[in-house]
Amino acid sequence: MKKILFVLFSGLFLIFTLFSCNPAPETFDQGMLKFNEKSYEEAITLFKLSPKSAEPWYDSSVVMINKSIDSIYTSNNLAKITKICKLYELDSLLKPMLTSKAVIFWNKNLEKNPMLAFNMFDSLRFILKGLPGIDTIMRKNEDAFFKGIWKCSKGSLKGKEIYFQRDNETNLILAKSNKSGGGWDLGKTIYKDIFYMGNNILDHRVRVFHTDYWGYTSESFTKNKGKMSIFSSDSLLVDYEGAASGSRKHIFVKQKKNLVQ
Repeated sequence: MKKILFVLFSGLFLIFTLFSCNPAPETFDQGMLKFNEKSYEEAITLFKLSPKSAEPWYDSSVVMINKSIDSIYTSNNLAKITKICKLYELDSLLKPMLTSKAVIFWNKNLEKNPMLAFNMFDSLRFILKGLPGIDTIMRKNEDAFFKGIWKCSKGSLKGKEIYFQRDNETNLILAKSNKSGGGWDLGKTIYKDIFYMGNNILDHRVRVFHTDYWGYTSESFTKNKGKMSIFSSDSLLVDYEGAASGSRKHIFVKQKKNLVQ
C-alpha cells in the first residue's frame, strides 16, 4: 500500500514539477479566456499559436481545439460551421477533426432534421467529397426526408397522393401513387430515378401520357425534362416544364397520417 502511495505521489509531484517549470504560454491562457467566453473561433486561433516545443501545453492546446470544434458543431449554426471548415480546409491538424465531426453532425441530424442535414451536405461538400461511406449517408438522408405520404395541394394534380420507396435494382427512389383515381392506380410509379443533386434540387424522371392522332394513349418516363425541388422541410415542388401540357407546377405536402399501400 505504501509503495502504491509512493508511486502515486511521485507521479503527481512529477506532473506538478513539469507544469511549474513550463508555465502556460500567454496565447494558451488567452485561448482559455476566449473558450470560456464561448468565442470558439478566436479560441482556436490562439490555441494554434502554441508551439510544439511548449510541452505539455501543446497537447493541451490540441485538446482545447478539439473541444472548441465540438462546441461549434453543437451550436447547429451552419454558417459558423461552414466558416470554420473553409478557414482550416487545408490545415493538416484541423481538417481531420473538422471532417470527422461533420460526418457525425450529418448522421445526428438525418432523422430529426433531414432538411438541415441536406443543407449541411451542400455547405460542407468541399470537405466531405470522396470520403468512404458518403453515398450511404446520403441515401439515409433521402429516406428520412421522404418518409410518409405526400399530398398535392396545388396544381392540376391537387388531391393526388404519393409515397416514396427505394428501387431495389437502381437503388434510386421511386414515387408511387398512394390511391387510385384520375388515371393513377394504387402503387403505380409516377416519378422515378429520384436522387438529391444538391442545393435542394432532385434529379428525377416523370411519367407522362401521350395521345396520338387516333386517340390512343400511351405513357413513358421523360428524361431531362421538368424539375423537382425541395420547397421546404415538408413540401416538394414538381414543375412539369417541357414534360407535359397543362398545369405545370405542383406542390406536394407531407401528411401526418399512416401510409397506405
